Amino acid sequence: MNLDALLDKLEGVHGVGGGYAALCPAHYDRAASLSVTEGDEGILVHCHAGCTVESVVGALGLKLRDLFHSHGVDYSQPEAIYSYTDEQGVELYQAVRFPGKKFRQRHDENGEWGWNLDGGRRVLYRLPSGGAAVAEGRTI
Repeated sequence: MNLDALLDKLEGVHGVGGGYAALCPAHYDRAASLSVTEGDEGILVHCHAGCTVESVVGALGLKLRDLFHSHGVDYSQPEAIYSYTDEQGVELYQAVRFPGKKFRQRHDENGEWGWNLDGGRRVLYRLPSGGAAVAEGRTI
């Protein structure tokens, strides 16, 4: 999504400094408390009344990923997927490679992909095949 498309979804939009202010869609707003600017990786939104970014984009019918630029990368067609598993082979998360050697990590969040590793355990790639050697302190 581009900045203009997001601004079209908001009410009370006006320019402020190098960005915009608007009525926050996540709460009853009488004065423009939402700041909207363009960043290097996408659109930045901040509610000065304390609403989370997730609640702001959710109120607009969007997802967080809609705020980020794709930089011409087709994120619907990965070139490769690398699964990271625990010692028993249970998948913990994936590293996904896209065209142009672009990588993103994801984990399962109740049947949908969460494109982050927040709070998850990080392990070595192919841990089950090298895990014993690591536990014993051997070089692999």
